Amino acid sequence: MKNTMDNNNSPLWEEREMIAMHIPALLENADTICSTPELAEAPVPHMCVHMYGGAPRLTLGDMLRVWGAKGDTPWRYTNAEGHTCYRLLHVFGLSGCWRAEAFDSVTQCTVNAPRTVGMRELAQALHVGNRDLLCRNPMSFPKVIGLFVRHPHLIINMPHVSAALPKHCGLSCPRDVQERLARMSADLFLDGLAPAGLDVCRRVAAPVSRLVVDTERLEDDSREPLAAVGCGVVPTHAFDGTEIRQMSSPRRRHALLNRYYRPHHETLARFTRASLAIHDRARILDLQSYPESYAMPGMAGAERPDVCIGFAPYHCPTALVRAVADCAYRHELSFALNTPFGESAVPQAYQRQDARVVSLKLVLKRSLFMDESTLQPHAGMLRMRRFVEEVAAICRTFPPADAVPSPLRGGGCGA
Repeated sequence: MKNTMDNNNSPLWEEREMIAMHIPALLENADTICSTPELAEAPVPHMCVHMYGGAPRLTLGDMLRVWGAKGDTPWRYTNAEGHTCYRLLHVFGLSGCWRAEAFDSVTQCTVNAPRTVGMRELAQALHVGNRDLLCRNPMSFPKVIGLFVRHPHLIINMPHVSAALPKHCGLSCPRDVQERLARMSADLFLDGLAPAGLDVCRRVAAPVSRLVVDTERLEDDSREPLAAVGCGVVPTHAFDGTEIRQMSSPRRRHALLNRYYRPHHETLARFTRASLAIHDRARILDLQSYPESYAMPGMAGAERPDVCIGFAPYHCPTALVRAVADCAYRHELSFALNTPFGESAVPQAYQRQDARVVSLKLVLKRSLFMDESTLQPHAGMLRMRRFVEEVAAICRTFPPADAVPSPLRGGGCGA
């Protein structure tokens, strides 16, 4: 058993190191964890339960809230329990990471303290300043939190995938017209092309048709260029100029934004915040489609490649654009950069503020996977699914460990 404990390459040793080194990082970032649902709601690993007084903390947030509790609580330790907890810390990996005199101070703290002892007091007694210099690699917060929470590197945003038209959504044109326009303007079948599974990606999909609320538009109409033609966040006109509603009253507009628009962006921001906390990076793939047979707002006169790669240089390194363009070239798809659609979704709080958030827009020509006259999928679905899955894998693993620069090559419409 001793050999196993001393083997720094064994999984058991890594678990002990996690227990030994994770407490300071969790305490220093308690506010971030408790305000991020993906982190706060993460279950505490079974192997850690005994460290926290024997009473299971069902989630990481619960555990941290208990650590910060004022006064005595049912989950704080008696002195004997605190001493037992300290002993478990020692057995499960602290040996060799702190100086021996630190353990003596903890023993005095837990046995002689005039009041009950909590985890915060134990952590303070085992202060980082007492750590032996031989412990050269204390765990960073992203590494620590990654042991508690499994969260994929990639977030897929699909702002126009829905054709749903809830009742009382404020549209004034006949219902059959609403349904026709909703289906023609939606990114139909795109959810079937995107990879799925929580181990691969997190999806953020608009819940309603863009006729009701367009989650891609800016909330402030004065900053949204397409609001001038009635295609703002709460549109008054469809893509073909059909009037679908009168100008919404401030009260109705506020209600629609609160119900559909803001939750979409809050979810995108929440997933981004969690990814940054866990992986120290966030990768967003903004997945959309566009018609070949008619023009959507903002694309009149523009070329219509098979694939549009949209990005903002601040949030998308050239190497990633090049890798996706190379992927399109391998799949024999023409592509263009930021034409006819540019930039990509980034939560407001991180826009041009945090380069760790990398975002790329992938807009597919609909005729590649569906019949635009019947609005039904065709055999091209399989080909495009393979392409989208490969692009998603590129985004998820970017930057690759052995990236080799290569020139951009045009696949017919390459810019």
